[in-house]
Amino acid sequence: MTSGDSSATRHARRVEQVPDPRLEPFLRSLDQIEGAISKLRTAMEVLEVSIAQTRELLEAAIDPLDLFAAPGTASRDTTIEALNAMHSALMVSRGEWYRILIEDKGMSLSEIARHTGHPRQLIKRRYDALNKKFAQPPDSDAHAGPENA
Repeated sequence: MTSGDSSATRHARRVEQVPDPRLEPFLRSLDQIEGAISKLRTAMEVLEVSIAQTRELLEAAIDPLDLFAAPGTASRDTTIEALNAMHSALMVSRGEWYRILIEDKGMSLSEIARHTGHPRQLIKRRYDALNKKFAQPPDSDAHAGPENA
């Protein structure tokens, strides 16, 4: 697989190779991580340029108050959003991994904690969060916030 392959191409090739369909949610979560990494990489490249521009402006004695209008302010927000999306994708993936270990491999939380070095409570929270997310239909009242009520 080359780094130029799209996520959809990798996914299509991989679907034919999945030995166990129970792994598909975990593999989808890995696809989400790859997409998030790509977006984060792009955002960080833009941020790097923005920081260089900000440094040049400050060295040219611009008033720091004028940085609000300087190019690149949005790139900082975009980078934070991309980082948060990657973090979320990683947590979903970790939850899927725990699900496989618990449900398919029959491991206990303590066994997983011993092998991974992750606290048992963290493993349980990730596993429970994953199950809670998929236990309710998307249109249920549990998903209705104040804006959807």
